Amino acid sequence: MFSFLVLPASAALLLSERLKVVLLLSVVIAVFCATVGYYLSWTLSLPTGSVMVALAVAVWLCAGAFRAVEKLR
Repeated sequence: MFSFLVLPASAALLLSERLKVVLLLSVVIAVFCATVGYYLSWTLSLPTGSVMVALAVAVWLCAGAFRAVEKLR
């Protein structure tokens, strides 16, 4: 539960520095991970919470990669 609360917010912070954008992105990322994670867990017969957190980790990793590429420019 703790990781699902922290990962969307930290991914949003990696993608933007403006507070309003970070808050909106955090909610969008969390809803996306919850919805898609629930759907994948239902169709693949996997544990729901684990799939949701795995998606949140994937989004966080993608946001980190995006931030690293942006720093190189």
